[in-house]
Amino acid sequence: MSRALPAVLDVVLVVLFAAVGRRSPAEELDVTGILRTAAPFLVGTAAGWLLASLTLDSGPRSLAFGAVVVVCTVVLG
Repeated sequence: MSRALPAVLDVVLVVLFAAVGRRSPAEELDVTGILRTAAPFLVGTAAGWLLASLTLDSGPRSLAFGAVVVVCTVVLG
């Protein structure tokens, strides 16, 4: 499996998370709003990928790699 596929899946899941989070009556479900909501989480995801890639010997399909990405996504998002 290519290294890009897990990264693409992470981005899709973060954007889906942002879309679900905006489904409240006070928020419109438009592309701009979803991307504005997803932006800090996407930055956290990218930071997690960078940190995990630089510090771990394991690939993106390992539990340790995923844990670093999740923690960075939550903390920075």
